[in-house]
Amino acid sequence: MNYNYSCDINKQTDTYVYLSCSNFKKNIKLLEKRFSFKFPKGLVEHFSGEKNKISSFLINKKTFIIAKVNEKKCSKKDLDNILKKACNIIKTEKKIVNVNFILAPIKDFIRYQILKVIHHNYFFIKYKDSKTTTKKITFCVVNKLKKTVLNSIKEGEIINDMRDMVNEPGNIMNSEYFLEYVKTFKETGLKLEIMKKSKLKKEKMNLILAVNSGSKNEPYLLTLKWMPLKNKKPIVLLGKGVTFDSGGMNIKYGDFGNMKTDMTGAAAAFALLRFCALNKIKKNVIAVMPLVENMINENAHRPGDVIKSHSGKNVEITNTDAEGRLILADALSYSKKLNPCCLIDIATLTGQAGSIFDKLSIVVLGNNKSLIKKYQNCGEEMNEKVWELPLWSEFRKNLDSNIADIQNSSKSSSGTINAAMFLQEFVPPKTDWMHVDIAGVSYNKQTGATGYSILSLYDLLTKM
Repeated sequence: MNYNYSCDINKQTDTYVYLSCSNFKKNIKLLEKRFSFKFPKGLVEHFSGEKNKISSFLINKKTFIIAKVNEKKCSKKDLDNILKKACNIIKTEKKIVNVNFILAPIKDFIRYQILKVIHHNYFFIKYKDSKTTTKKITFCVVNKLKKTVLNSIKEGEIINDMRDMVNEPGNIMNSEYFLEYVKTFKETGLKLEIMKKSKLKKEKMNLILAVNSGSKNEPYLLTLKWMPLKNKKPIVLLGKGVTFDSGGMNIKYGDFGNMKTDMTGAAAAFALLRFCALNKIKKNVIAVMPLVENMINENAHRPGDVIKSHSGKNVEITNTDAEGRLILADALSYSKKLNPCCLIDIATLTGQAGSIFDKLSIVVLGNNKSLIKKYQNCGEEMNEKVWELPLWSEFRKNLDSNIADIQNSSKSSSGTINAAMFLQEFVPPKTDWMHVDIAGVSYNKQTGATGYSILSLYDLLTKM
C-alpha cells in the first residue's frame, strides 16, 4: 500500500473525512444538501456534548468519517487522537482508495493536521510480499492555504523518509547505505562533507574508530551544512549514528533486534537539515553525524581499554555497550572547529530514558536552562513531551577512573544522567549545550520508528 497526498479536491473520491468545528448542526445540514442525502436520524444528538468524537457512515456507496472538535478549546492532542482514529479507518478498510480530507478550519492547526495524517498513515512493509495499492488523500482547504498544505505534505514526507531509514534492517542500513541515502537529498542549499577512516585517524577521532573497530563496515563522520547567513555562528546538531549495536564485548542479551534503530539520532539530524532547506529558514544550522557499527571480532575494543579521545582526554572503557556517548564525545569535541553558537546532540542513548517515563517523554539535560526551557515550550506546542533531568556536580564522581581521566560508564543507578555527565566533559568551553535522549520515544513495535522529536526540535530551531 502506498499513499499519494495532494491539495484541492479529488472528484473521484469514495470517502470524505470531515472535521467540523463550530455550528456542527448547520455544517451537517450543508453536507446533506451538497450530496443530496440524509445522515441517520439522531446524528447531531449523537455528537451532543462530545468534544472529540468520531463516527463513520456508508451512504450511497460513499464512506463519511465525521468528527466534531471544539474550535476554541481544541488542542493538538485532541486533534492527534481524532486523526489517528480516522486514519486507522482509512488504513484498514480496503475499499477506501480515494479520500477527500476536509480539515478542521483552525488556521493555526492546518499544518499540524496534515503532518499527523501523513504520520498516522505510515507503515513499513518494504520486505513483505504483498500486493501494492495506492490510496490517494486530497486535503481540501481554501485557496489561500494551498501553499501551506503543499509544504506541510513535503515536511510529512521528510519525516516518513527518516522513519524509513530507521526501520531498515541492520544488514541494509549500514554506514555506507546511510551515506548514499544522504546523498540523494533533493533540497537545494545543503552542503555535504564526508570524513572517511583515513581522515578520522588524522583528526584523532579515536573513540569513533574504537567503537567501529569490530565491524567490517567503514566508519564516517558526515557534516551537512545549511548556511544562508554570513558571519553568523551556526547551531550545531549532533546525531548518534550507530547503525547496529550488539553491545560489543559487553554483548546485549535477550531480543535486541531493535538495535538497528540506534542510528535514529543521526537520521533525525539529517531530517532537520532537510526541514531547514525546504523552509529556507534564516538560521545557520549544521548536522554532524558519526556513523559506526558496534560489533565483535578480534579487533573490537575491550572493557578495560584506555583510548585517547579527540579532545585529548584518556577514556577508560568500562562498558563497550556504552558506545553512543563515545562517538558523540569525539563529535562534540570536533564541533569546536565549526564555531557553534550552541550544540544540541540527539541520541537513543540510554534505555533508562524510556523506563523513567514509560516511553512517554523525551529526556533533556544540559548547561543552559534558558535553552532547555525554550525546548520544553516547543515540546508542549508540538504535542511532544519533554522533561529535564539534573546534571548536579555530585554525579561526576560516578565517572572517576583509577587509571584514566574518565570512564565511560558506571554501575550507579543514574544511567541517563551519567551518560549526559560524560558528554558534558567533551563540550567545548563556554558553549551552550543540550543533550536530547530520545531512546524512550523513538520506536514502538507497532509502526517502528516514530519520528518523535523532529517537530519540537525544528520548532526550537525556528525560535533560536
